[in-house]
Amino acid sequence: MAISLGTVAGGAIGTTIVEDTALSTTAQVADANSGTIHQVYIDNTNNSSTQVYVKGYDTTGSVTVGTTHPDFVFPCAAGQVRQYDFVSGVAYATGLKIACETDAGTGDGSAGAPGSSVVVRMNLG
Repeated sequence: MAISLGTVAGGAIGTTIVEDTALSTTAQVADANSGTIHQVYIDNTNNSSTQVYVKGYDTTGSVTVGTTHPDFVFPCAAGQVRQYDFVSGVAYATGLKIACETDAGTGDGSAGAPGSSVVVRMNLG
């Protein structure tokens, strides 16, 4: 699924909302510039028996999910919603690509796709 972007006028933290309603093992561009992650929301309720891992890559270059080492990993338990808040933000220097998979590994050569859609929203600044 494609990433959609929104703008928060006068937001207290990040000003851009990035959403993907079916994030999977193909890395998507969340931001093509440097920035800050303020919040990550993961809805994994469609996968009642599978934990997922949203992975972030500080790059604008090529990403091979399962091989490229992620800079950020956000787990979400099976059938759950999880939100990560970073009041001061977590910086990325180049750009941000994101993907979602069922393998907790960080560059071990495997990348399993979730069985059903996973919704991911990020508040970026």
